Amino acid sequence: MITNETLSDIREYSPQNFLITTLYLQIDGAPQQSHLIALKDLIKQRKGELDNQNLRPEIASSISDDFKRISDFINFEFSRQGTRTLAIFSCSAVKYWHILPLQLPLRNSLAVGNGPYLLPLNMVLEEYDRFLVILIERAKARLFEVFAGEIREHSSILDEVPRKVKVGGFGGAEERRIARHIEDLVRRHYKNVSDAAYELHKKYSFNYVILCGNDQNSKEFPHYLHNSLQEHVVTCAAEEFGASLKEIQERVLPAIREIKQKQEQKVLKRLFDQVNSGGLGIVGIDSTIRALQQGQVNSLVVREGYTKNGFRCENCRSLLTERGECDYCGGSTHPVMDLVDEAVQEALHQGCQVKWITSANMQLETAGKIGAILRFKI
Repeated sequence: MITNETLSDIREYSPQNFLITTLYLQIDGAPQQSHLIALKDLIKQRKGELDNQNLRPEIASSISDDFKRISDFINFEFSRQGTRTLAIFSCSAVKYWHILPLQLPLRNSLAVGNGPYLLPLNMVLEEYDRFLVILIERAKARLFEVFAGEIREHSSILDEVPRKVKVGGFGGAEERRIARHIEDLVRRHYKNVSDAAYELHKKYSFNYVILCGNDQNSKEFPHYLHNSLQEHVVTCAAEEFGASLKEIQERVLPAIREIKQKQEQKVLKRLFDQVNSGGLGIVGIDSTIRALQQGQVNSLVVREGYTKNGFRCENCRSLLTERGECDYCGGSTHPVMDLVDEAVQEALHQGCQVKWITSANMQLETAGKIGAILRFKI
């Protein structure tokens, strides 16, 4: 599972006098063998670009070895089952090799630089919500973390809480006393679970809490949560306490999708409110690319899966939608495989938010599948 600690460990590695190769390659969801074709194309394109950079022989040799090792690994060693995107970080000259299987789709890219190319993973940490899932019963609980398509279990809590019993006695007094004792133990159990949840929250900063329990437990337990967790609680149907990680993830997936859809609807409403009022909203690839080049973009809004060919200036590196002289410096331009991906990377470099729209929306489709909320107008 991706965490800030994961990225810190990778980020801290910086080989002296050599370059690191970083690959992101979509595996699952693509036709069989298509990822191998995509990898071949990425390596061919990157080799062509590097041939013009007059690299020192030892650096060029290390990069060439990276490409070969990556290709050999994916063709002959890697098992694609269960992986949606494969990330690899390599520097053959110093024998650095790090593999990171991911459970979410990231755009294909192959980068070579002084350090690992981590923008796509940084975007994941910023864009995806982190969920604390609590499988709650009156005497036991399990706590899970769900993030970016992955799930892991953090803890299991078992407390001594007797079942309700019926006993004799004058006017049922003894039975009521036992019932009060049981309810007190249940409250202590809820408090123990709440304390464990808050400790996890302090470490991982969850955006939402999803409760899996029967109606009574789901109604009673939220009152014991810390205030910072009570604000974003959603519930889903109860699951068997011994359920597998896969079963738990499948149970909470509809709730996660509903949250994501509501968030996307808010983003689109804000965008088109600004567009329709003549405010700080634009749509369409031409207007969006131009605004991005002029530093106007605050939030970039993109339909997931949208791709388009485009161009980049060889002199000032500006992005362009049309072939010809650069609009900004008059320099020559060269084609880029995916103008949308280049725009996303440029937006991240500028510190913009990137909002991916995963569900179909006719308004966005008609407007060109891309738009932006601006910082200012020119």
